[in-house]
Amino acid sequence: MVPFYTPIVLSVLIYPLVDGGIVTLDLSAEVDASKVVRSGYRSCGVAHFNYKPNIDTLIVKVVDSGKVIWKTKKEEKCSSLSIFRTCGTAIKTNETRAIVYLTVKKKKGGIRKQYYQLLNEEWKVIPYLTYLELFAKALPERQLDVSAQLDVEVFKTVEQVFFGVPVVIYMSFDVFRITNLLDGNAILWRAKGHESLDYVIVHLHNESPKFIQAFVKLDYNYKIIYFEKRGETWALVTKEVFFEQLEIFE
Repeated sequence: MVPFYTPIVLSVLIYPLVDGGIVTLDLSAEVDASKVVRSGYRSCGVAHFNYKPNIDTLIVKVVDSGKVIWKTKKEEKCSSLSIFRTCGTAIKTNETRAIVYLTVKKKKGGIRKQYYQLLNEEWKVIPYLTYLELFAKALPERQLDVSAQLDVEVFKTVEQVFFGVPVVIYMSFDVFRITNLLDGNAILWRAKGHESLDYVIVHLHNESPKFIQAFVKLDYNYKIIYFEKRGETWALVTKEVFFEQLEIFE
């Protein structure tokens, strides 16, 4: 998989100059540890680096290989900057980034956050919702196979009786994005764009999956997809047909 980077978040504060002086943070260069602290973290399963100036230093400009991402306005400074990625263990200073998240703080205590994405070799400001979409895409991707042994590090399950039929509800932990629904070698569903499976209800017959309700999430919207197993194959069915057939097995 080609590494996909999510936003850099930049925080800007406004303060008078201090003994450490002013600096330009260059993401393509080595960090001067006497001026800026660079720390590695893991958030929601995504590796990222955070840059913060030392207490006596003001970051007044952020660049990447000579390209200006942000520069101060009157009485502002960058208080923090974060870079995320989808795969791999660390971001090297000479790697290309796709997104920047910048927090800007002002002298009077105000804070504003800016989000950027690298498009056609130019840094562009992006809306917060776009940032959320990109971050969601950066989450580690997994798949749910209803006939395989449960991966307890990815999913938790709840067993219930629904319409007189035993069911298993699969829910993934928030740090994962579920992009495929399988039954062995059979592919029932694949994510399109930023879609992901929120949870899945599997209705059993003779202890084997017979009906499936898949709850698909896209941003803040949901849709439900219904499947019925007919012989050895799965069929995509309407809601009406799904519940009509389900009643037969009550």
